[in-house]
Amino acid sequence: RRPLSRAVPGCLVRISGFSLPQSQLTIRQFAEHVVAVQYCDFPAAEEAVAYLRLGSPGDSRALLEDARCTQRMLGWLRPELKVLEPEEEDRYWQSVMELRAARAAAAGLDDVS
Repeated sequence: RRPLSRAVPGCLVRISGFSLPQSQLTIRQFAEHVVAVQYCDFPAAEEAVAYLRLGSPGDSRALLEDARCTQRMLGWLRPELKVLEPEEEDRYWQSVMELRAARAAAAGLDDVS
């Protein structure tokens, strides 16, 4: 199973520098004022970094433009948003696959695809 955003470069947005505590829901809602979010990856709730998987590079541009124009806050801070470069996307997806493999190994499963 391959997410659509993985097949199309420019659909992953890193959001960081927001105030804690936050949740996947509040981060997702921040973006969904502008665009539909396919998935919000907030791996460590104690770190102010999350990844948003959007439907298209145009959605990524729209979200960044809205954040620039409106200066909306997430919590009491203005988050920094950045569309991942191709190399950064590759590292992100590699970490996702490694996490899936580790979870499958812990569960005693062999196939993680």
